[in-house]
Amino acid sequence: MVIILLLLQMSCRDETIYQERILIQNSTNKDLSVILFPKQEYMDGDMYKFSSFGAGSRPKYFDISHQSEEEIYITDNLKHSPNELASQVFDSIYVIVNEQNGANILFTHDTVINYDQNLFYPDSQWSYSLSKFDLPTNFSSTKVISHDYSFIISQND
Repeated sequence: MVIILLLLQMSCRDETIYQERILIQNSTNKDLSVILFPKQEYMDGDMYKFSSFGAGSRPKYFDISHQSEEEIYITDNLKHSPNELASQVFDSIYVIVNEQNGANILFTHDTVINYDQNLFYPDSQWSYSLSKFDLPTNFSSTKVISHDYSFIISQND
């Protein structure tokens, strides 16, 4: 019994994970569809590896509801700027405006179409926030401190 209690106590120790996330935020009044084109080393079949520390894979195509955001990559290396991290992981990102006559947006490393900023460029504007939350595990929870950078797609741009 004592051994079980010791094992339980050791498994319940507090651990803190520090991470950086890049997100796409939809600040328009319409839904957007996003197609990510990850570099080959991040591909996992028809999906892509969305984390540097083994959190699994996600679809390259997803929707972002208006006034919402979606994370596109997570890393435990806090030394990258958000545009550097996007450049490391993705070749390009295509945003489809969900309207008949909407202008679609294309971001590549050297150009942007139908938007005034390129998320791959060093001078691109990202919104920063610090998030703190708990990830539940079997016997406890892990504290997460996340440095979040959101690239905002807005109607004015």
